[in-house]
Amino acid sequence: MKKLLTSLMVLAMALTVITFTPNAVQAKRFNQHLTANLKSITVKWSNVKGANKYIVYRAKVKRYEDTPKKSKFKKIKTVYKKKYTDRKVKKNKYYAYYVKAVKNGKVIKTTFNKDYMDYKCKGFERAQLLNAGYGENYTNSCKKLYLYTDVGYNGYSPKKIKYVFYRKVKGTKGKFKKMYLKKTKDGVYYDNTVKAGKTYQYKCKAYIKKGKKKYYSKMSKMVEIPAVNFHATYKIESLTKSGIYDKKELEAIFKITKGDKYDGTTVFLNKVSDDIDDGYYCYEKKDAPETDQHRYSFQLTQYSTDGNTWSNIPNKGVELSSTKPLYLKAKIAITKDSKETSITFAGSDTKYYCSIIKSYGYLLKYYGPGIGEGFANFDLIKGTGSSYQEWD
Repeated sequence: MKKLLTSLMVLAMALTVITFTPNAVQAKRFNQHLTANLKSITVKWSNVKGANKYIVYRAKVKRYEDTPKKSKFKKIKTVYKKKYTDRKVKKNKYYAYYVKAVKNGKVIKTTFNKDYMDYKCKGFERAQLLNAGYGENYTNSCKKLYLYTDVGYNGYSPKKIKYVFYRKVKGTKGKFKKMYLKKTKDGVYYDNTVKAGKTYQYKCKAYIKKGKKKYYSKMSKMVEIPAVNFHATYKIESLTKSGIYDKKELEAIFKITKGDKYDGTTVFLNKVSDDIDDGYYCYEKKDAPETDQHRYSFQLTQYSTDGNTWSNIPNKGVELSSTKPLYLKAKIAITKDSKETSITFAGSDTKYYCSIIKSYGYLLKYYGPGIGEGFANFDLIKGTGSSYQEWD
């Protein structure tokens, strides 16, 4: 019985030691918040009970940088409040901070977080300028171009920021000229003083006026937008006759002409797509069931300017002239998952209901006033086509 009691007492003592080991209790971090101003960066933090002073550390960082090691931070100030304003920072440079709470010479808590870094820069961040001219509400054209602006949230970010724009016509000599653009109710700026067919280059600065002085951001990067039709239009004709070809690959020839002089630049590519939604497809009757539809992979292979002398399409593609037609050879092939053994090609034959070449970025690039991928659709029955660029 004595041995049993002795064993229980030893076990209880062991558990007591384990439960109350000081290292098992970890002090939680306390929070801090950074605010960027025109001439300084302010660090604020929550109160730490028992702390009689705070030590502020700072590190110079790059934008989007991962949290630097503690060794990169340097002590800059000891304070006795829950706030410190750092005026010894440079404009357009980013700084990270952390704070130690000290009680009787011992650090009791810290705001350092190895998984997250809060950083700011004095004044505005570099102004951001983006092409905003695509989508349902704001579509660029040969008459009007749209621009989106921002300055980011890691610098000074008041509610009412103004912008001054600088514009230049691509290919002309001279400097960018200052201009002020109007904006929509949604805050999107627009330029309705453009001339059709010209390409415009834009930059901007953000600024705010305090008293008689204006404070400006760093100049944005350049944005280039052509004042052309958002949709390019084409005339297309199949020079290969319609029919059922008893083969797995068919070489077809097309004649393509630019539809409008204010269309953007179209470049045809030699990439191949065998996705079910890309390539060439045709069927005989309206609303034909999927079993009666013929879908094939499609790849442009060669081009000609006269229909007689042919050259391989280079990797960079071949540009469609604004005045002359372009002849294109294409390889139409049965896809791997298809059960068809012959190719049905409708060409421009009106006895078929559908004869279409469709592309999601594979067939061509359209350098228009939008932004993103190039989309194209060629209707061989109607003899027309169109393309545009937009984020999917």
